[in-house]
Amino acid sequence: MATPARRVAALVVFLAVAPALAAEPAQASWQVPRSWKSGPARPMRAATYLLPATSGDPELAECAVFFFQPGLGGSVEATLDHWVKAFERPVPTAPSQSTRDGLTVTTFEVEGTLKSDVPQKDFKLLGAIVQGPKGSYYFRLIGPRRTVSDAKRDFTRMIDGLHG
Repeated sequence: MATPARRVAALVVFLAVAPALAAEPAQASWQVPRSWKSGPARPMRAATYLLPATSGDPELAECAVFFFQPGLGGSVEATLDHWVKAFERPVPTAPSQSTRDGLTVTTFEVEGTLKSDVPQKDFKLLGAIVQGPKGSYYFRLIGPRRTVSDAKRDFTRMIDGLHG
């Protein structure tokens, strides 16, 4: 059986809307929650974090971070649409946008059955697109609904604390 990370990677590649990634991400930093563990290096990612499963959930969750130079990475709307299309019978929230410290932050949630070789019922995605003058970071946290819901506070703090 494939690991959650492999099932997620088997989806239509989230970044297919982008022509290229930056070779070197702009210098940005964020505080990774203590319970999150760094995952192995993955192609096209600035970082990967693995989150422990909430009691009763079948598997862990994964937060993938991508960086794009200015003008690359696809539009916010295209990315949100792509995230919704990764689910069967999706239940999305309306995107929320804020601006602080020269960064435009769009956050979004969707849940439903994640499309994969073996559809994953009761999955959830938290997403954040952080746009700044040096480029954009795309944060995608995905996994079992309870695990992701329990991680929402940490995810929000990480995004709110982004400096760049």
